[in-house]
Amino acid sequence: MSPQTAEPSASTNECDVYGKRVKRPRDLRRHRNSVHSYAAVRFCCKMAECAFWTIRKDRLSKHMQRIHGMRKAMANSEPNETNAAFLQSLQEKSSKEGFGLLSAADIGSLSLVQLQLDNGVGINTWSEEGRSALHVAAAGGHEAVVELLLAHQGIDAEWKDNDGRTPLSWAAAGGRQAVVERLLAYRGVWADWKDCSGRTPLSWAAAGGHKTVVELFWEQGVQPDSTTLDHAVKKGNLVVVELLLEIGVQPDSAALNSAAFGGNKAVMELLLEKEVRPDSTALNTATMRRDLAVVELLL
Repeated sequence: MSPQTAEPSASTNECDVYGKRVKRPRDLRRHRNSVHSYAAVRFCCKMAECAFWTIRKDRLSKHMQRIHGMRKAMANSEPNETNAAFLQSLQEKSSKEGFGLLSAADIGSLSLVQLQLDNGVGINTWSEEGRSALHVAAAGGHEAVVELLLAHQGIDAEWKDNDGRTPLSWAAAGGRQAVVERLLAYRGVWADWKDCSGRTPLSWAAAGGHKTVVELFWEQGVQPDSTTLDHAVKKGNLVVVELLLEIGVQPDSAALNSAAFGGNKAVMELLLEKEVRPDSTALNTATMRRDLAVVELLL
């Protein structure tokens, strides 16, 4: 009688993303193919104005504890003679956990960022998502930290993360007008760089409904196009759509289709006033969504 083959241990068949355990290797392969194909699963931070995401659920929990727990502690601390010791303790803790410079930039702590740089931490240190300290500081709108980082020798203001996005792209998406203005004035920053999804910082600002940032890009000579208009239409940002039309962007039927899909009646009325001719796609979309108001508008 041949000896029985020992069943693989649970740790052998454990998903390295979720930590999920299965009995058989084929179940693990099925799980990976269905859940983690093309890195489609992302766990995003739900805190306001935080752009952190990861493909591992456990890292999201650590992020919440280290970053937002630290932010809450600093918000509750009063500036006094013990504040320096408090900042030092936070710096030591973050360095010990390997989360130093990025966490300091994310919470907008100028003192912690300076301490990290003084301790020899690389200015272009990046996270698993490929984001540098300048990325997270720009996304959070921490103007003083951005200024400190830009003044540091060796800073790469055009560093691209894993999605091909620059610090300017993140600042524009968050409507950080002061940071956008500072980055546009910095030498070598490419204002109309396209990321991996083909989007420019201007299109991110338009999608976010940040009219003043869109105007800032326009004043700097960045030309919006129909793609920029389409992103604003998809989000139903009427004020930005009006601005782009005033600038001279020519709308097309694709923009009207996007408005129909989102059920944005006010945006559709504006586009129709510009003599955009609807096609069957817009009407079919509104019919499938059972949006009577939009259907009546198109007929």
